[in-house]
Parts: sequence; structure tokens; C-alpha cells
Amino acid sequence: MKISIKWVLIFAFTSILSISIAFISISTYYTSKNALLTHAKEVMENIITFTIDKSKNHILVAKDATELTMGLTSSSVVNSENFDGMEKYFLEQLKINNQFSNIYYGNHKGEFIMASRSEESPDKFTVKKISLVNDLRVAILKTVDDSFATIGLKPLPDDKYDPRIRPWYEAVKKQKKIIWTEPYIFFSSKKPGITSAAPVLNEDNHLIGSIGVDIEINELSEFISKMAFSEKGKVVIFDEKKNMIASGTSNIIHHSTTNNELRLAKIDDMQDAVLDAAFSALLQGNTLDHIDKKIFLTFDNGGEKYHAIFSPFKVNDIKWIIGICVAENAYLGGIKNNQILNIYIAILIALISIFLSYKISTSIARPISQMQKVANELKLHHLDIPKIPLSSFSEISESVEAFNEMKDELIRYEKETNDLNNNLESAYLDTLYRLALAAEHRDSETTKHVHRIGTYTEIIATEMNMNEHDTHIIKHASLMHDVGKLGIPDSILLKPGKLTSAEMDIMKTHSVLGGKILADSDSEIMQAACQIAIYHHEKFDGSGYPYGLKGEDIPLMARIVAVVDVFDALISKRCYKEAFSVEKAVGILKKGRGNHFDPACIDAF
Repeated sequence: MKISIKWVLIFAFTSILSISIAFISISTYYTSKNALLTHAKEVMENIITFTIDKSKNHILVAKDATELTMGLTSSSVVNSENFDGMEKYFLEQLKINNQFSNIYYGNHKGEFIMASRSEESPDKFTVKKISLVNDLRVAILKTVDDSFATIGLKPLPDDKYDPRIRPWYEAVKKQKKIIWTEPYIFFSSKKPGITSAAPVLNEDNHLIGSIGVDIEINELSEFISKMAFSEKGKVVIFDEKKNMIASGTSNIIHHSTTNNELRLAKIDDMQDAVLDAAFSALLQGNTLDHIDKKIFLTFDNGGEKYHAIFSPFKVNDIKWIIGICVAENAYLGGIKNNQILNIYIAILIALISIFLSYKISTSIARPISQMQKVANELKLHHLDIPKIPLSSFSEISESVEAFNEMKDELIRYEKETNDLNNNLESAYLDTLYRLALAAEHRDSETTKHVHRIGTYTEIIATEMNMNEHDTHIIKHASLMHDVGKLGIPDSILLKPGKLTSAEMDIMKTHSVLGGKILADSDSEIMQAACQIAIYHHEKFDGSGYPYGLKGEDIPLMARIVAVVDVFDALISKRCYKEAFSVEKAVGILKKGRGNHFDPACIDAF
């Protein structure tokens, strides 16, 4: 039987057209799917990176609190358990460091003092004191204004607070070292946070109390709530014990009905089907305490497919895990729902012209490709890139618009992070300055000495062509050159006359004491300050102390500080001498060139 060529051609053209349409439609769909899933993964990784940066910056406040805690435990005010002195000291620290929520001290007898920010007004503070008077427990709450003047006093006859059973005290009592607590609910503010605490020991090295600093972490939940890039997306932070640290969509504080206590919610307490499914997939073959790298996974929940990333991060003793999960349909729903419509459009375009089909396919793929390229740039933190032009297709245009908005949000978060870093830097340098003043505060004639030393060292470092970074380091590190004088008795430090040999030997120990106070820090400034404190009394010819180092064996920064420290001492009035003229002081320095001082430093001076 003969077949008409007409039907053969119709069948051939129909078959070719059908195969072409099917191929184009299917390949376009899967190309878009893969590109969008890749884009989703990169967006999730970017959010992970920014959230980790934000969290680390927040925890660095706790690191500053740890360093503050170390300083407080060595304070004579704390060691003497002078509650009035501690009250003023704690209030001053709260006023200086806006990130701190509470600073407190509890001793082995159950006595307690805590300075806190008032919830009524940012210009007010509260001080809670629990003391034993003739074995009678007395608890009061005092309210003070910005100048620390008392504006309210309230007895607390029903107060049952005992610092000795709080997590921070028990941890310090057990470990007898500076500790960071696991996140918990603060007793007073009922807000989640972490505590840095340190032991206070008596002369027999027995624990007499513990001092702590609270840092609230609820800001992290506020931060990640702004990172919601999809209605079906979840961003959470939790620890290895499944305690929720932050959540962008749910309350992380759990009210126990059995004992009427507040605690951090566990993952199981959240009653979130998506999170439960995500953790079930995560814990297949993994345990939370062994997660040490990013984990990508896919899981199903209620018949819907989800993609998730879990990434651990660690700062000092704190290890948390950040998790992000998002429904696949959040990215592919529009494409799936319009797949049939796209096929009809493709058929119509194919009937009109293969060329038009190619052009339209290109116009569809171009913005997706641009989003992928921009996502790669964002992954490298290249934020100064132009926005992607909107597409003529509504579904893709909405994705592009959302992508552009996300990029703008990332730029804003980057600015906020930079501003936060600048604020932390300012607070950190202010703390260093105040630590330096603590070493000088017993002698009113030497308090301005700290300022001048920093200025002198900056000028000399610049003259010696030291780079900008090292100049910044020495300017601030030099402020703490005499921090070891905190350990020198007033009878020697303030003696109005020449010191005896024995007294001089004690005075010389301040360089080693300073090194011990500043040792073991991760900060470049603190590391430089430690070297300066130890070696700024070494002499170029090896006749100095404490170790008799010679020439360039003495660190350069210590050699510079040696020059300016002697110069400022010569031109300043002291309890044991009158001030020298600048000319006489310069003459003395010149005579010491090559024996007491490094010739290069003298020439620069």
C-alpha cells in the first residue's frame, strides 16, 4: 500500500517538531532547575557566611568580657570584697561597655552584688546586693542614675537568689579557671545569653568567690530573622546539645510546665515538622559533636522536597552549628506550575520561527546565567557589582528582583558588620587605655604620662619608616608598658626619695609582672604590649633588666619605648625629683646613645 507523501511530510514534520519542542522544553526546564538550585545553594552558603561572621562578632564581645574578667579578678577592689568599691567599678564598666548586660560577684558565703542596665531607661542602672549582717541575710535593690547617684532603694525580703548554685559559679568552683558557660536563661532579665566567669582566690589559693560578665544573645535571633529569603526557609543556630541559640521564626525560650522554669528550647521542643525532618536527615550517620565541616543534604517533608546546609563554627570554647533549609519549590515552584504553559508557548514559537524560539530561549537563560555569575561574585564578597536587569518574563523577573534585593541586603549587612567592628575596635582601644591608667592612677603626676608615651612612640615609629599597621600597634601597646606597677607596693612606688637596693629590686619586678598580666593573648596589640612591658628597661649594651638582653636581641618596639619613657620621666616632675628642661633631657639621651639606647632610635628621636 502506497503512503501519501503529504502524510509522510506531515508525520515527519510533526515528529521533528514534537521532538524538537519536547527536547527544547525538557532541556530548558532542567537547565533552569539546575541553575536555580545551584543559585539557591550559593545563596544559602552566602547567608551561612554572613551569619557566621555576625555570630563571631557577637561572641568576640564575650572574648572582651573574658579579658575584662581576668582584669577584674586581679583588682584589689574585688580581692578585698569591698562591695561599695565593686559597685562603682561594675557601674563604670557597664557605662563603658554597652554590650555587657550584667557584671556581678558572688562569694562562698552566698553574698552577691550585681550591676545591671535598667529596663526602664537607658540612663539608669540597678544594683542588687545580698549581704550577711550578723548571720542575717539582707537583700536590697538600688536604682541609680547616669552619674551613679541613688534615686531608689527597695528591700527584697522574699529574694531567694543564691549565687553558689548558679551555673557560672559551679563551673568556676569546679574548674578554678576562667570559663564560658553554655547558653542559658539569665535569672533576672529572663533573656538567653552566655557568661564569662573567673575565680577569685585568697592568698592560700582557695576559692572565695567568682566574678562574671553576661552577654545577651537574643540579638542573633533578630539578625537571622532579617535573613528570611523564602517563606518556606528556616535559619537556626544551635549547639551540640540541641539547645536553640537563635531562630528567625520561633521563640527559643521554653517554659517548663513541670517545674515552672525557663530554659533554652531544645530542637524537639520547637514542634516544627521541617526542622524535625532536617535534623532526622542530619543525624543519619552523624552526631552533633562530630560535625566539623559543612554538610549539604536533601530531605522530604509532607511530600515536599527541601535542601539544607549545616555548618559548624567555633570561637574559643564555644562551638555552635548554623542550619539553613529551604523548600525546593521556593525556587522551582513557578517553573513547575508554568511548565505546560511554557510548552504551548514553545510550540507556538516553533511554528512561527525556530529563530524566534532560539532568541526567546536565550532571553530566558540570560538572567539565570547572570544570577549564577553574580552569586559567584557574592560568594567571593564582591558586592560592588551592578544589578541584574529585569527580564521580560514575570517569573524570572520576580526572581531577579528578589536576587537584587538580597544583594542590597548583603551590602547593608556588610556595612553593619563593618560598623560593629569599628565600634568593637574603639571599645577595645578604650579598654587598653583604661588598663594603662589603672597602672598609673596611684600617682597623679604620671597619669598624663600614658598619653604622651603613645604620642611619642607613634612619631618615632613614623620617622623610622615603620609601616602603618605596626605604627598603630606600638602607639596603643606602648600605653601598657608600666602595667606591672599594679603589683608594686605604694610604699616603694610613691617613695619621695632614692630607693634602697632592696626596694629597687622589687621595683624592677614590675617589668616581669607586666609581662605576666599581658601574656597569652591572641591580640596583636596585647602581644606587642607584653614584649614592651618586659623589655623596655633592657639596655642596648646588655646592662639592663630583667634579662640583660643586648642590641637587636631587644625587640624594636621595646627599644623605642625605652627612649621615650626615659625622656618623659626626665622632663616630668616626680615625688623624688623636679622636672628637667627639654634641653637637659635631650643631652642625657644623647649621652646614652649606643650604651643605654639604640642609636637608630635616638637618631629618630
